[in-house]
Amino acid sequence: MLHTLHLDIEQMQRVIPGFLLLDTHSTILCAGYEMLQYCPLDIPEQFTDKFKVVSPAECNLNEVVSGTKIILECRSNRQTFQATVEHVAQSDYLLMVCSPQSITEVFENNKIAKTDNIDTHKTQNNLKDQLYNLSAALEHSDIAILTTNTERTIKWANQQCVNLMGASLSELIDADFLELWHNHDNTITNSVRSSIENYSSFEVQLPAKDKKNESKWVSGTVQPLMQNTTIMGCIVVLQDVTHKKQAELQGYKNSKRLHDLVLNLNDAVLLENEKRHIEIVNKRFCELFAIPYNPEMLIGADCTQAAENFKHLFIDEEEFVQRIETILAEKKHVVGEKLQLKDGRCLEREFIPTITDQQYLGHLWIYSDITERIGYQERISKQREFYENVLNQIPSDIAVFDKSHHYLFVNPIGIRSPEIRHWIIGKTDYDYCEYRNKPRSIADDRRELFNAVIQTKRLRVWEEELKKSDGNIEYYLRYMYPVLDSENEVTMVIGYGVNITERKKAEKTIAEALAQQKELYVLKSNFISMISHEFRTPLSTVLSSTQLLKKYSNTLTAEKKEKHLVTIEKAVHRMTSLLENVLFIGKNDSQRLTFSPLKLDVVAFMNEVIEDFVLANAGINRINISYKTSQPTVFADSGLLRQIVLNLLTNAYKYSPNDSEVFVTVYVNEKESVFVIKDQGIGIPASDKKHLFHEFHRASNVGNVQGTGLGLSIVMRCVDAHAGTINVESEVGQGTTFTVTLPQSKSHKI
Repeated sequence: MLHTLHLDIEQMQRVIPGFLLLDTHSTILCAGYEMLQYCPLDIPEQFTDKFKVVSPAECNLNEVVSGTKIILECRSNRQTFQATVEHVAQSDYLLMVCSPQSITEVFENNKIAKTDNIDTHKTQNNLKDQLYNLSAALEHSDIAILTTNTERTIKWANQQCVNLMGASLSELIDADFLELWHNHDNTITNSVRSSIENYSSFEVQLPAKDKKNESKWVSGTVQPLMQNTTIMGCIVVLQDVTHKKQAELQGYKNSKRLHDLVLNLNDAVLLENEKRHIEIVNKRFCELFAIPYNPEMLIGADCTQAAENFKHLFIDEEEFVQRIETILAEKKHVVGEKLQLKDGRCLEREFIPTITDQQYLGHLWIYSDITERIGYQERISKQREFYENVLNQIPSDIAVFDKSHHYLFVNPIGIRSPEIRHWIIGKTDYDYCEYRNKPRSIADDRRELFNAVIQTKRLRVWEEELKKSDGNIEYYLRYMYPVLDSENEVTMVIGYGVNITERKKAEKTIAEALAQQKELYVLKSNFISMISHEFRTPLSTVLSSTQLLKKYSNTLTAEKKEKHLVTIEKAVHRMTSLLENVLFIGKNDSQRLTFSPLKLDVVAFMNEVIEDFVLANAGINRINISYKTSQPTVFADSGLLRQIVLNLLTNAYKYSPNDSEVFVTVYVNEKESVFVIKDQGIGIPASDKKHLFHEFHRASNVGNVQGTGLGLSIVMRCVDAHAGTINVESEVGQGTTFTVTLPQSKSHKI
């Protein structure tokens, strides 16, 4: 090795220009320039590869006594040399070679020939180049190298040595080598001193002298530095083995951790080497196979007969033995192998071969007692089968989900197809909607409800409407509730749904019937009440006036007779109007109301309606009408439009002070006709507006003002027949404004 060349080369060249330096492995470590002149060497180089010992024959250099003369032949150029062997210390020996100029004879056919003269100048130049290359190689070597004198003072060190020691070159030169290793009890210093004295290898922990003051592990070798037979000092070769040492320590820690772990496993563990000798066995293994020894006592034992010793424990004895032989022969990983014992226990076995760098190092057996687990699994399996049978027979769709809304179970009612029912396990409603090409919104709604169940840990109930492929609608009452563990945490969620389509239909039919019956009952009740009330007053008036005319006809003046006749006439008009309203409602309810739109002159029509209204109400003339039209005609049903205007005027007149005006404004364009009737009456409370157009409903502030509650209901039905709209703006005490908008179209139907 090159590191052994750290001696004073120039000094050796001066003293011994022709030499070879060999180690105990017959490796040429260094050569004098005269040897290099005649025999080029690629140092380091194996001696036997470069030279042949001619005399004595079959010479073993390790056995040659110091001072022995030998003849060498260079294998490359057949140059011969006469040399003297001298041993150096106890490790290396120095092969002293005579200067080539002094050799006068060579062995050729048992004769020594003279060597040719060599150009001395050329040789010296070659020697300088070789020495320069050697020096550069030592200085830039990745191995730390230094030399000391006999006082262990450092005389030379390369750059790698400076890096390793954590000190500058000036700090190292002339420093005591032993001072570099120290600890509180001097064990490191003593170790290095012993290595120097005995020229042996050493390994120490070196506190580096850098700013970090880090500790390092360093290994080294010490070789003597000789001059002739005198020790001049030593050559020290150092290597940083910190990472290696740390790896070893970590490996030891890991190994110990693993060893302790194995020993404390609940499973039975047996580690055998390649020769089937026990390396590790734990307490559980001894307990499982009733071995009456401590695990430590089994270390190193031969397991060759173990199978025979334990086969009586198993139901199939021979199969147990044969299977082990097969496993050992195949050397393949075996997992989950079941073994049945005679005492009813069931074991699970695992075999793990240990192979490193394609070298088989042994194997690991792991045995687990799974008797209870097997029994538990069987019970669970039976229970699962029982519950699944029950759930499959329930006439409701049932599904079970995990906490992430993945399906765990669904019965045939939920999904009829066995393939899809099997496919959906582990999937979500989103997967199902995508698979069945259903709207993603269904899964969104389900997920929202599911999350609510998870968060609140409470039952959720809702109705769901599903459209079938045939277009029919089905209704389901769905339930989703959480299953909680002993810690009140959700473990799963169960959802089930009941088809309530038929029930919904029945409920709808019953509700419609009840509503109709109730409406008829209310209508009948209100009608009877209205008839009894509204007809009683005018009839009483007619009766009273008639009796007075009959009894006092001869004594009453013409003026009083006229007054009674007008009273009778008003009462008859009122009853006639009431009867017409009742008949109108009846026609509408029986779907006998007709809609016959015509072109009407809006000005002439409105003037006629208002004139009739004034005559029917004793000549009232407080109506202010204005027209804002871009065309003179409207397209409407004259009878229905008359009902709209008369009923709105009647309400405006009834609920307004006697001295107030009613304002009527008519707007007509190509698209629509608008009729605005505004009064200065009592107004309508906000609470009554939502019921304003219901039959028989009257505002809460009408007081003693007579009315049936049918007028606005009739107005709404007439507006609907025209496909129009009606808007109400009112404030209590300020008056009310009705705005009726009718489209200019011929396509409207009732």
